[in-house]
Amino acid sequence: MKHTGIPVLAVRAASPAARAGIRPGMRILRLDGHETLDELDLLFVNHQTEISLDVLNEPGHLSIRIRKREETDLGITTEPIRCKPCGNACIFCFADQNAPGSRAALRFKDEDYRFSFLFGHYVTLSHITERELERIGRLRLHPLYLSIHTVEDDLRRRLMGIKRSVPIRRLLDRLVELDLRFHGQIVLVPGWNDGEHLIRSVRELMGYQPNLQSLAVIPVGLTRHRDGLIPIEPVSSEWAAGVIRDIDTQVPSIPPGWLACSDELFLKAGIPVPSSRYYGDYAQLENGVGMLRAMMDGGLRRRKFEGWQERAEGETGERYWFVTGTAAYPVLRSLIERWFRGRIPSYIKLIAIRNDHFGETVTVAGLVSGRDLIRQIGHEARNDRVFIPSVMLQSDQERFIDDVTVDTVTHATNASVFIIEPGIDSLYKVLRSCLRDRGHIFQQASDA
Repeated sequence: MKHTGIPVLAVRAASPAARAGIRPGMRILRLDGHETLDELDLLFVNHQTEISLDVLNEPGHLSIRIRKREETDLGITTEPIRCKPCGNACIFCFADQNAPGSRAALRFKDEDYRFSFLFGHYVTLSHITERELERIGRLRLHPLYLSIHTVEDDLRRRLMGIKRSVPIRRLLDRLVELDLRFHGQIVLVPGWNDGEHLIRSVRELMGYQPNLQSLAVIPVGLTRHRDGLIPIEPVSSEWAAGVIRDIDTQVPSIPPGWLACSDELFLKAGIPVPSSRYYGDYAQLENGVGMLRAMMDGGLRRRKFEGWQERAEGETGERYWFVTGTAAYPVLRSLIERWFRGRIPSYIKLIAIRNDHFGETVTVAGLVSGRDLIRQIGHEARNDRVFIPSVMLQSDQERFIDDVTVDTVTHATNASVFIIEPGIDSLYKVLRSCLRDRGHIFQQASDA
């Protein structure tokens, strides 16, 4: 028998739910007359001062009304949301490009509007139902993060590897009707949705402002593990530069901060990243859009190190290694050089890890593998400190993308490994701490 509603796993003592007679083992069928599907329904009513519940309790149903203060939590714990798998077969899906033998979690493809709302996951909503859309509108589950790719339905279906889908314009119109906010991305595939297809998409999507709050243009990510997949042309410097140029020249009326190309596109094109005005409020920062500009501006605001002195020639001591991906390395290097007035101490080592696990076309720090780190540092960091940004590790903060643990890196390199938060502020503070550990006494810092 299929159970409806959501199970009550725990009830906090003396909470409004406990006082109303809610107990573990019950199932909440309806909240204020609406069917209860998951914990989002609880979150939606949690701030209300009066809530009606239809509860299943052996041997029958109960109708319960709870009155409470607005700021008081109901006190009910239920099952966490289980992410729904994706039914698409996108020709560029990164999950299909993992190394053989990768754990199942890396191959899982999610397509769940709830995770889009909660965690900013991009979804296509290619098979979303009207019932689900009505729920999104009723619970105000926005902003959402939408993988649009193109406004041409036939082309979009071919990119997603499916025969049927909700027409993209109808979907966008419905989101606007429900007064929902959303962010969009176009994953650009050479020879597929670029050129005139891209320009048509950008022009049409501009009409969905202000509900469509930002739009990112991202080049397709390809790894070396594409055997058996549809061939895709790799992103070239000329192609990347052409994409940026086409957008600039053919859609000149784009509001500042609304559309932005990813950092990777500018790096590949060899074009300096734009000023902060281009990125507006940095709405797509987690999507790799504007990270380098934010780093540069943050680094330039930091004062230069004063009063330090290089250790004497031949004098031994602990060194400090700072690890990053190849994409961010040039920016980080230039900022560190600026902080040290062009002469980085010999015991400060900034190293860019080449990505052999996925292939050299993958340049971000978040996809650096533990094996690549071990191979490229080797024993050079023996007895030194190695600082790794937390984005290199999985959510448990213990494993790299290839399941190599931090402890394994520590033992293989004979180094002390430290995890630091990503960003310029964290890097600056750690560098300053390293200088202090070497016995440096700072003079008054200077902005000069």
